[in-house]
Amino acid sequence: RVGQNIFHITLNDENGQPVTDMEQIILTTQSLDMNMGKGSFKVSAVSPGEYEAEGMYINMTGNWNIQVHGLTKSLDSFDTDYKFIVGGR
Repeated sequence: RVGQNIFHITLNDENGQPVTDMEQIILTTQSLDMNMGKGSFKVSAVSPGEYEAEGMYINMTGNWNIQVHGLTKSLDSFDTDYKFIVGGR
């Protein structure tokens, strides 16, 4: 939705077990409809395998992309993109 958002992330390994060895997770948001730059947000662990980013502000409706960049304590990394649509209030 337009406005302040909280993003929740659940990370499980290939056996369905929570991933708990994350050094950092960064979310990067970008509008796909208008060049407005990117916003990056650090994610905090809230429980084993559960993470969230608070205070993420989506400032307009339309098509968006969010990139999840993760770095484990052993310095393995992953990047995943999710596309989503933000509707009006």
